[in-house]
Amino acid sequence: MNGWFYDRKGKPCVFLYEDRFISRDGHDIGWLVNNRDIYSRTGEHIGWFEADVIFDACNRVLAFQQGAIVSLPFVPYTVSMPESPCIPSRPDQPEFHAAPIKPEYCSGWSHLDAEELFLKEHGHVTAH
Repeated sequence: MNGWFYDRKGKPCVFLYEDRFISRDGHDIGWLVNNRDIYSRTGEHIGWFEADVIFDACNRVLAFQQGAIVSLPFVPYTVSMPESPCIPSRPDQPEFHAAPIKPEYCSGWSHLDAEELFLKEHGHVTAH
């Protein structure tokens, strides 16, 4: 399941390595739990993963893997796939907070940037 996710502009934005989301510059930024729930690196629930698509907390499309093209609001042209980022050593997992009930699908793309979603915690952008 390792691989790049692309944003609404078709640019690679987040890399999934096993159960960890990695930034373009090789930092751990989030977790995939139960192959469905997406958490920030500190354990806050921030979205969902389904059919190769990352959805934000409002259930809008945030990023996708190339196999998900048929389920997107529109299909952006994707740039060539870059090399995998440098994978850091595995950090300790945080305690994961309970996942909320997934809202009804809101058609369209999220207004958030994919890396921004992972780095926003409690309304503040945090540093790597």
